[in-house]
Amino acid sequence: ASMVAQRQPERFDRVLLEDMPVLRRVRQDPPPMRRYADALIMEVAALAGRKKFDPKMVWKVSRELLKPNPQWWNGCARMAMPVLIIGGGKSSYLRQDRLRDVA
Repeated sequence: ASMVAQRQPERFDRVLLEDMPVLRRVRQDPPPMRRYADALIMEVAALAGRKKFDPKMVWKVSRELLKPNPQWWNGCARMAMPVLIIGGGKSSYLRQDRLRDVA
């Protein structure tokens, strides 16, 4: 949702981002997942049919989440509409401590 709102902000009055991954600006930033193993666990679960996701899609998305993406951060400035960011809390596989960085 954040990427679409960045590219076409005129289409949105407001945006809700629920338990979203906070992408890296540079390689030294922490990954969006709490642990690297979380990406691997998702991939294995998809391959084993335990999750109803396309294994190829899960692999591609997890790889993209690990790459630095400064363009995403630059695009956040184009989101002039009100944005509500909700974290998943302690049970989320995503890092919660970086949500403030986006705000």
